[in-house]
Amino acid sequence: MVTIADFKKIVDGLLKPVTTKIGNVDARIKALLPSDSDEIFLYRDFQRLGKGLQREQLLDGVDNQRYIDVVEIIHNHLGWNQSAIKTFSDTCWQDVIAACSEEMPLPQTDWLKEYDKEHRRAAAAKTLRKFGLKIKIEDCDYVTENDDIVYDALINWIREAGGRRFLNMLLSQMEYLEPEGRFLTDMNGNMPNPKDVTIVKPYNYLVNLALANINADGGSYSEAAKAFGKAIKLATNYCFLKYPVQNFGNVWEDLFHRDRDTVEFFRDLVYKESIFGLTQHSVWFTRMFCERVLMYMHDTGRVLGNGYTFDEYERLMNYVLSVADALKCVELRKDKLNELEIKTIDQLLDDVATGDDVLNNGFRTPLDEEKENAANKPLIKTNGKIYAMPATIGSWGWFETLLTVVRNQEKDDKQKDIDKEVGKLIEYYINEKLDEKGITHCCGDYIPPAEGEADLVVESTKGIMLFEMKKKSLTRKAKSGDTFKIMADLLGSLIDSQAQCFRTSHILIKDGHVDLDDGKGNMTRVEKQNRTAECISVCLGAFGPLQDRMLIKCIMDEMCNKSMTAEYDGTDKQTIKDVKKFNKDLQKWLTYLNEERVNGDSKTNPFFNSWFLDFEQLMLIVKESNSNDELLARLLETKYVTTGSYNFYRERRMVRMMNGNKG
Repeated sequence: MVTIADFKKIVDGLLKPVTTKIGNVDARIKALLPSDSDEIFLYRDFQRLGKGLQREQLLDGVDNQRYIDVVEIIHNHLGWNQSAIKTFSDTCWQDVIAACSEEMPLPQTDWLKEYDKEHRRAAAAKTLRKFGLKIKIEDCDYVTENDDIVYDALINWIREAGGRRFLNMLLSQMEYLEPEGRFLTDMNGNMPNPKDVTIVKPYNYLVNLALANINADGGSYSEAAKAFGKAIKLATNYCFLKYPVQNFGNVWEDLFHRDRDTVEFFRDLVYKESIFGLTQHSVWFTRMFCERVLMYMHDTGRVLGNGYTFDEYERLMNYVLSVADALKCVELRKDKLNELEIKTIDQLLDDVATGDDVLNNGFRTPLDEEKENAANKPLIKTNGKIYAMPATIGSWGWFETLLTVVRNQEKDDKQKDIDKEVGKLIEYYINEKLDEKGITHCCGDYIPPAEGEADLVVESTKGIMLFEMKKKSLTRKAKSGDTFKIMADLLGSLIDSQAQCFRTSHILIKDGHVDLDDGKGNMTRVEKQNRTAECISVCLGAFGPLQDRMLIKCIMDEMCNKSMTAEYDGTDKQTIKDVKKFNKDLQKWLTYLNEERVNGDSKTNPFFNSWFLDFEQLMLIVKESNSNDELLARLLETKYVTTGSYNFYRERRMVRMMNGNKG
């Protein structure tokens, strides 16, 4: 590890006033580039060192400019794509420092630098220091102590505002997108002027913290407004300082992430969603899919043992979704509920509502995702009343509750596994929706000797769409920062399904066609015919920014270019088993990824044909399509657009505005 103290000692010992310039600075500095026999430290650690020096200077007023200049001059001559340089013990450093001195001091002419990420993080740190948070620079980064004073203050202010009112105030600040029926978080896109960059509010964190304090009614509106303002400012500054994952005006920081290793990069992408995003589902999508799941329950002869029927469950769901509000919790009046004529309404309400003593119990910090349970049920019981959660936040709870009720009822029945059944149901449901739209499709196992299957293939005039489905979503452990779970969740959904798509695509390239047997006596031949294969992974739950196409491309490039294995030093047998399986699967996936880079449809721009959609996004595209060609057109709508917002809906809206809102 490169430390600030070691670097200062080296520079102070070697930096001398320049009396005569020797010149040839570039070649002298490039002597730092190592050979195989040299001792090295990673270049990203040297880059972190530069940021550490800057942070120390900005936060504590330490004059580090000469050290910062040395780092910058070395960067300027070596470029940003080095992997390692020689350690400080190498004698070349004496001449390197002397060479740097010939270009010092560097001019300080960038008037916009006060708006860059490091200056604004330092400003946040100083504000937090005034609040009482203890902050220091350690290992080149900000380290905080007594963080509980932040959490205590946020909870107190939320309770002063009132949990439900705070939630309403927060959601009211967000843009609501119709007809998609979703909120847009204020993720920054590409911006040429750093002055225009907005520090992103930690929406998911604040929503979950408000729900954890839902039983607080708060004071007057004026008191609530003051408390809300203070909480927003404190939470935004704190999360920006602790989790600086937002891109600052452009996507390059994420696409190259030079001062972060692969796991840190993946972790930061998860934090973009778990802390700063908003976990939500539109009402139209939730109702549509839940109705299909309930139909499946009927078709499989299931009967609920809780005193109510699936029809009554659906009746309550449809009523609540019809009265729920996007911006606030809505009280469900007893007389209106009784009009639904559900005999065991109290039992049903118990099953679909979370009490305020259980709701997000113990949730305090931005990484407390394992204590988040608000998404499990759609209703809240608090202070003797029942509320529907804000519509997009609470709607998916109807699906989760239904599966939980059935799962608990059948836990001892080894003949039934509702989770596996729903995984297959998703595939059936997509096929049904395609049929409704007149979109032809096929699926099936490869004809021997080829081995494998294609979940869904849709042909159009100009392209072939290969879909692979995964029910897996980001687990709460992953959202809480567990690095192995982040890797396992991401790669086990995106990379596994992409590898399956590539396998089918490569058969098409090699043989000119692929034959599929759907197991029902139907054989379909899909011919290549010089068409490009779009490789589309579909997951049940949203992965947020991880679904951005440029980041997908970056992730798969990263996997191919760098050796990756999961490691675990603990004794938990299941984790040991999971790690072994993960590493074995990873090697299998990499075979297909490397083949795609060299010989695939996207070989001139590797992985540019890769997509990662969640179930709701796919259904939105299908809903707007009435033919195979239209489906491809809707998919490709945003293929050549990258705004840096990492938001499917925001980029889709921008394209449509550019096209005059034409479908």
